[in-house]
Amino acid sequence: MYQNSNHNSPLTDGMPASVCDANVEKEKFPKRYGRKKARESSDAMVQGRNIRLIRKKGKPFLLSAGAGLKYALRTELRSRLSDRYNRAGNASLFHYSHSWGFIMKRRAFSMLDLLVVIAVIGILIALLLPAVQAARGAARRAGCVNNMRQLAIAMHNYHDGMKKFPPPSTILDEAKKDEKQEAKKVVGGFSLFTKVLPFMEYSSIYDSLPIKDQKFDPLASKDENVVRARGTLIRELICPQNRNATTNKEGAALTNYKAMAATSAESLKISLDPKSPAPYGEAKDHPDGGSVPGKGIRISDFADGSSHTLMFVETTDDSNSAWIAGSDAQLAGEPKAAKYTREYSNDTYWHPDGFNGRYDADAAPAIKNMRTYLGYDFSPTGKDKGAYPDSVGRRPAYGPGSSHPNTVNHAFFDASIRTVSKTVDYAAYFFAITRNNGDPSPEM
Repeated sequence: MYQNSNHNSPLTDGMPASVCDANVEKEKFPKRYGRKKARESSDAMVQGRNIRLIRKKGKPFLLSAGAGLKYALRTELRSRLSDRYNRAGNASLFHYSHSWGFIMKRRAFSMLDLLVVIAVIGILIALLLPAVQAARGAARRAGCVNNMRQLAIAMHNYHDGMKKFPPPSTILDEAKKDEKQEAKKVVGGFSLFTKVLPFMEYSSIYDSLPIKDQKFDPLASKDENVVRARGTLIRELICPQNRNATTNKEGAALTNYKAMAATSAESLKISLDPKSPAPYGEAKDHPDGGSVPGKGIRISDFADGSSHTLMFVETTDDSNSAWIAGSDAQLAGEPKAAKYTREYSNDTYWHPDGFNGRYDADAAPAIKNMRTYLGYDFSPTGKDKGAYPDSVGRRPAYGPGSSHPNTVNHAFFDASIRTVSKTVDYAAYFFAITRNNGDPSPEM
């Protein structure tokens, strides 16, 4: 504290010498406050000396005073300030100090101040929350893309060793209840996911399964190793955005990814019954996708190109999607069109009737009114519940789809991953599924 030997008044004790100097005749404002920033002043004449009191930020500061001010000065200031603020009802705002006179008390934090702070914080949270949720959604989508890429790379590693891609399932003879029953084919056995386990660093699970037994039913088996493997959740097979269960009622761990086997369920059925009517062309051209039940496809079989043929698609099915079962491993992408023709392509490739060579907003009205399964709502309360048709294996509760807003991730046979809109053009999606149609295969 500053001390002044010439003035020992309790009022001026501890104040800067420049303020208490008896020779000061002019009023001087400290530089740190400035004359323009003075908000209020009051003058008092005591013993012939001019006194100025400046209130800055609620606190009065004595700027200049003459010598000889003792009790009279303190009494005058005390009287004037008390009268002024008592009349204004603000006496409680001040207290008296022997060193500085009247000093304003610090105000308490009022309820109004608290409500304002809470309101501001609430507005900030409301503004930031959508951005945070969008960032989290983007991170989950990136995780899903990474999972699908790992699957696609594992499929290519399998192809390098076996010279073909693993089929999604095995075609088996259905067990007869009696000798008069007609023999039928069914899909079953182990899924393609079990075949690529060694290339995903799950060799221990692969070694515990009788993979070479083509007729083995992994869902019905009571074998301890199979039961343990069946209930093991493979993290690379679960989309981070998935909101549904990861195990079904049978205790089998699920997958959110399935092989895209055909354009329609009618095309997929031909893998079991070659006499079934083909949706277009001949039966030998079906199933028309890149993953055919019971048949390993080679990379050279993709006439449309591996970069233009779908390998995997997402699904949110929480019932018939056991990763270990071949009966749950494949899907069709679209409802069957009313008619397929070659009219626009001059007999070059098949396309839905009405196709005009354009897509999305420029597509023909007949194509615009057609939906792929990506745009269906298969949820228990959705309008398309149960709309996915029975084809091969166990009937899925959900077709292709995802929990991502407005998009579904797809893996292609060149191991690229692309995000496709749920409102994708019907003809464009049809061309992306087929492997040997000779179609233009537009970018989606």
